[in-house]
Amino acid sequence: MDGQLIKNLQITKVLGQGQTCIVKLAQNKQTQQNYAIKIYHKLTNNVEKSQEIFALKTLQNKNPHIINLLDFDEKSILLEYMQFGELFDFVSKQRFPEKYAKFFFFKIASTLKFIHDNNFVHRDIKLENILFDQNLDLKIADFGFSAKIKDTDAKFDKYMGTQGYMAPEIEKKTPYQGQKVDIFASGVLLFCIVVGIPPFFKATENDPYYKFFYQKKISEYWDMIQQKYKIQVSEDFKNLFNKMVCVDPENRISIENILEHEWFENQAFCEENEAKIFLKSLIF
Repeated sequence: MDGQLIKNLQITKVLGQGQTCIVKLAQNKQTQQNYAIKIYHKLTNNVEKSQEIFALKTLQNKNPHIINLLDFDEKSILLEYMQFGELFDFVSKQRFPEKYAKFFFFKIASTLKFIHDNNFVHRDIKLENILFDQNLDLKIADFGFSAKIKDTDAKFDKYMGTQGYMAPEIEKKTPYQGQKVDIFASGVLLFCIVVGIPPFFKATENDPYYKFFYQKKISEYWDMIQQKYKIQVSEDFKNLFNKMVCVDPENRISIENILEHEWFENQAFCEENEAKIFLKSLIF
């Protein structure tokens, strides 16, 4: 990875934009192969760029559900092109029936466990960072906020993430464990997939929705959600979500227990082909 691949690219259109970078579609002039190139606005954002490169170089070839880094130079990184875009786009069209949500979320949670097992934390899990390739296989992307951890009890004091996905300990500006905030954000993501809307605005005591978790009035929260949005979800789903977004990070469910939760056990998974047919119905 020496920037040579990047030199032979023709940039065609914008795919997305964030605070620190812009992502564009690029094509190799000789092979016509498509790529995504992430161009950082200023060299001062080298920390995020370096963190992403380090994480992807360490993790990518060991797990099929992590986006592939292909090249980088001083101001940009080159990634595989994820043709079918973000999970956000699919959820915006339709909330997922639980059998499909279960199929895709199990892959997300399994990949998150792999990341944690390799002593990394992501710190920006959200719908927009779950991407789909040309085969509708999902991959976790955007490791700019990721960090290497020395031990499982390591805590951070740099507060990052995306509004609505941030855990209470980040909102309160207290030191936090990266694994715990990844699990919290994954709970928000899961709720969005199944219910089709965010579960709350932000995880604070005065949030009109999350306040019920602080007050330990979880049943009242679900009564309000189901009355307001006329949505029925399984008790197992509620139980898993409640445990993932628990106020106290010490009581938050572990990634291992997420994967063994009754929500996955009590209802059969759909087959991969069936899940992808569902996604295709939202594209075409």
